[in-house]
Amino acid sequence: MNIHKTKAEQLIHSAEFKQLVTLRWTVSIVLTAVMVFNYMGFLYVLAYQKESLAPYVTGKFTIGLLLALGLIVLAWILTGIYVYWANNVYNPEVERLKNKLL
Repeated sequence: MNIHKTKAEQLIHSAEFKQLVTLRWTVSIVLTAVMVFNYMGFLYVLAYQKESLAPYVTGKFTIGLLLALGLIVLAWILTGIYVYWANNVYNPEVERLKNKLL
């Protein structure tokens, strides 16, 4: 058994790396939970309260159609939030940790 750890092994076992992994999972789970909660809420209303989705808001657009389009837009927004977070928080931290290996 080799008692001398490489820099990569030291980094993987460091508190900084573990904190970064935890943060990434936290952000991912929160954004996923937001999407799943909204999607399941829409399906619940669709299954048990269909009549509340039927009224027309304007012209050919019903409340149900607007809510469905809202879910698509929400997915784009959540993706944008993740990309923004990854580019401005996560990736710079990964680069900083990678530079420690050099």
